Amino acid sequence: MTHFFRIACFALLLFSISSCATTERATKRFSGPFVSYIVDASKPETGTIGVTIELHGAQLGDEALFCIPAWAPGAYQFIEYGKFIKAIYPIAENGDTLPYAQFSSCVWQIQKAKRLKKVSYLVGETTDLKGGVLWVETTEINPKRIYFNGTNVFGYIDGFKHLPCEVKYNLPTGWKVASAIEVQPNSTEAVAKDYDELVDAPVLMGKFERAEAIILGKPHSFVIDSDEPYRPDSLIKVTDEIVKAHYRLFGELPYNKYVFLFRLVRPKFLSSFGALEHRNSSAYFMPVGDWRNVRADQLTNTISHEFFHLWNPKRIHSTLLGSKENGGFDYQNRLYTPNIWFVEGMTDYYADMLLVRNHIIPARAFLDGLLQRLSYMKMFPTENAESLEALSLRLANTESSEEMIPFYIKGTLVAMMLDIELRTLSNDKFSADSLLIKMNEAFGKTQKAYPEDSLIYVIQNFSGVDMMPFYTKYVIGIDLLDIEKYFEKVGLELTSRDEETAFAGYLALPDTADNLIVGFVMPNSEAAKMGVQSGDEIIEIDGITKNDKERFIQRVLFYEGQKSGDSTTIVVSRGGEPITLRGKVGTRNIKKKSIEPSKLADETVRRRRLEMFGF
Repeated sequence: MTHFFRIACFALLLFSISSCATTERATKRFSGPFVSYIVDASKPETGTIGVTIELHGAQLGDEALFCIPAWAPGAYQFIEYGKFIKAIYPIAENGDTLPYAQFSSCVWQIQKAKRLKKVSYLVGETTDLKGGVLWVETTEINPKRIYFNGTNVFGYIDGFKHLPCEVKYNLPTGWKVASAIEVQPNSTEAVAKDYDELVDAPVLMGKFERAEAIILGKPHSFVIDSDEPYRPDSLIKVTDEIVKAHYRLFGELPYNKYVFLFRLVRPKFLSSFGALEHRNSSAYFMPVGDWRNVRADQLTNTISHEFFHLWNPKRIHSTLLGSKENGGFDYQNRLYTPNIWFVEGMTDYYADMLLVRNHIIPARAFLDGLLQRLSYMKMFPTENAESLEALSLRLANTESSEEMIPFYIKGTLVAMMLDIELRTLSNDKFSADSLLIKMNEAFGKTQKAYPEDSLIYVIQNFSGVDMMPFYTKYVIGIDLLDIEKYFEKVGLELTSRDEETAFAGYLALPDTADNLIVGFVMPNSEAAKMGVQSGDEIIEIDGITKNDKERFIQRVLFYEGQKSGDSTTIVVSRGGEPITLRGKVGTRNIKKKSIEPSKLADETVRRRRLEMFGF
């Protein structure tokens, strides 16, 4: 009985959606066939949104396939978003529900389709996903906000993805909606030239803040949904510099307007954060930082990364990554291409490199980030077990974003090495800059794609140098990355020195409630002398409480602001009672590694480093 009641409610809700969704056929927007969508988001407390799709001016045969994408471009993980469709009703001109059969998790065959007027369906939140799927790939529906990637919500009738689309939103009172294809800022209408453009524009609804800026003559929107008050001043300033840095490389901004969607949350220890690029927008799920100094925040690097994707791969890409000649994206099958390393590795390299070259971040920050990648790569046993091409090909089968980490790190380092190799072999007459500019001219501006197995030939043809030995070793093969050899070619060196650092002698880790719990205390350490015990919850340190979360974590875990010999006071909870412990900060000796400009580099090498990195 419960099951039937639930279905009956769905039917009633969908009937009301379809009733208010009898779109105005007097639409003057399109001269030929088009697809319309009504998105009813007026009751977010239900955890669902209603969608009605209608095909105008086109005829269907006896059968038609209604589809929901199984994955999202840029995300690559095979999610099968059709699993989150709660109910579906193909409705005839006379109001009858047409028969249908579900072929797979994402495909329904509608029978008697010649009579079809529209398809109404309910979309729920993406829940129970395996692995670490990032928020930007999901659907969130609640009384505070609605967010979704277009692939999660907008279905299509097979064979009609090429048609232009219009969307109308029904919102709760006081809510706004934002996306890159909005008719104008905060409009409840959106327009796309085809289905690919429609689903490549994520949507945020709610009571967010919005700021507008003109950069190089084009409008840029900053949509901010933050858990804490967040002024966009510094964010807009650093983004202005990022946009101009990319313009200096490519000589264009390939859009009429651009939208940044920011979901900024209070940080939780060991939480996953991330972002996702789109054709004329990008979506971010990031911790709230200091709005007065975004330049020093990871958000700066992330914005640069997603913005570079405007070209690589949104406009420069291989056949399977959206070629119109190949029918656009195949949303139902896993994407197997050997070139994702170039998409993500080259992008991540340029994200930081353009920042330092254009003096948006200091050289020290760039070099520390490079060292961090080297350190991370050594942590993963797959460092040399798989080639970059092999890692690219299995990306579609990953079930966790964590599985992608070695791929991104190795791809970024190889992209830097490729740039250095191009410059060295061409006597500094050709570089990765030159390669990307030529690829943009040949593929991006012509909307053509390069064949899946042709990337090395594209590189060799444009550069005029033999890159096959490099490609065979580091892209197709599994040779150890000879980083230090390539560092020498740009006047960098990996150094190591002994250094004394602050250390108390305890190890604290977060529990499921994000409390920092002492897991281990070293015998005879300063922490042991103070009386710190395994199982203690640290609730305050040197006057810094858990409420000041970022400073608290930095002090407890990394001794930020402390040096050896300093007095320290730790308040722990033991058996539910607060206990104050006093003592001193101890010392430990570590090998401090760093990447430094080489003092022995000759003039040619120093000039090459200056042209690449700006220092």
